[in-house]
Amino acid sequence: MGRSAPSSEVFVAAEQEFARRLGLDVRERTVELAGPIVRARVLESGEGTPLFFVHGGGGFASQWYPLMAEIAGRRLVAVDRPGCGLSDEFDYDGCADPRAHAVEFLAGVLEALELGAVDIVANSMGGLWSLWLALDAPERVRSLALVGCPALVVGTSAPWFMRVMTRAPLRRALTKGMEGPTTPSQMRRGLKMTLGHDPETIEAASPGVSELLAAASTIPGAAASFTSLLHRVLRLRGARPDCALTADQLQVLAVEPLIVWGARDPFGDEAAARRLAAATAGRLHMAGAGHLPWLDDPARVAGLITTHLADQTTH
Repeated sequence: MGRSAPSSEVFVAAEQEFARRLGLDVRERTVELAGPIVRARVLESGEGTPLFFVHGGGGFASQWYPLMAEIAGRRLVAVDRPGCGLSDEFDYDGCADPRAHAVEFLAGVLEALELGAVDIVANSMGGLWSLWLALDAPERVRSLALVGCPALVVGTSAPWFMRVMTRAPLRRALTKGMEGPTTPSQMRRGLKMTLGHDPETIEAASPGVSELLAAASTIPGAAASFTSLLHRVLRLRGARPDCALTADQLQVLAVEPLIVWGARDPFGDEAAARRLAAATAGRLHMAGAGHLPWLDDPARVAGLITTHLADQTTH
């Protein structure tokens, strides 16, 4: 079931403050879906042609705010993926077919919003989900911008500590350790250790993001959903075969994506970025430092996306 109102108050207040500091006017709505995820939360800003944002791993829709604040003239739509933010909780251990689940969820949200083919901006696990959508329901995806290494593509995996934590005893310890509030200073250290970001650069480019991420640690059930996702898609030696996307599989992609890659992305190095670009005929740009490069340099990433979207209208 969805998170209760009292349990979400700290997180929602932090989101509202983050949006205020960025000068971003945000509308919130919940869409009703069929299947195991009944309710999904959607955040919107602006007017115009829709641009749909799909976050990664244990993230949430409002992580995109620094980038959304830099993009004008579009209806910006960001969704909380299952088990993330304030969408319904989800136990991935019981997910027999993650690819079908991802496609059903994203297509269901687009249907509920009465959107046809959309331009998508995606990160990490959201990148993998969006690639699955583009492969299995190509009529839904007009263009695709992959910002940060998409999960489990062209031989990439996850940092070793995430793979180790899929082992049952460590998984229980990880889940317990992630439960409860985290301080902004702890979150800044975590950004450097796990995602390759320099805390000072992040705070200068996206002020207040550490407070938002710390507030997200108060959401009940989020840690359990995230660790169940890690366990379902990873094993000790890397991606589970039914969740990985190979270069051969990607060569039939109908869109040529924009690929924006951080110089120190711990989920995939520059060689992996070039393999992905070769497999998809995508345009590769290095920007920012870590796995969420728009947090380091939102203006540059927004400029790349805006140019990419303009190019779509000329073809």
